[in-house]
Amino acid sequence: MGLLIFYNNGTIAKTKKTQIYLKSFPDPNDIIAQQDHEALLAQFNNHTLTGETFRSSTTTAYVFTKSPLRPEILSILQSPAYASFNFDLSNITQQSNSKSYFRLLD
Repeated sequence: MGLLIFYNNGTIAKTKKTQIYLKSFPDPNDIIAQQDHEALLAQFNNHTLTGETFRSSTTTAYVFTKSPLRPEILSILQSPAYASFNFDLSNITQQSNSKSYFRLLD
């Protein structure tokens, strides 16, 4: 897995595809995944870019869509790798005709 997760069709829509990019974070309980993630970051040859700085640089996240997100994306956002961000997914999991969004809580 890379540093970004890309979905060409991230929503369940009949007419328009919505591209969604998610930052990839390792499972905090998987030491091998954390080491692999650190190795990817090390390829940039920037000593200030670490797993911690990569995570802490994530301060805001938005999704604006009228269509429901695909279950695979919701599953990622609800995974242990994203748990520490405290995403409020209630607007997304309660699909409606209005625009759905989530914001990273500070």
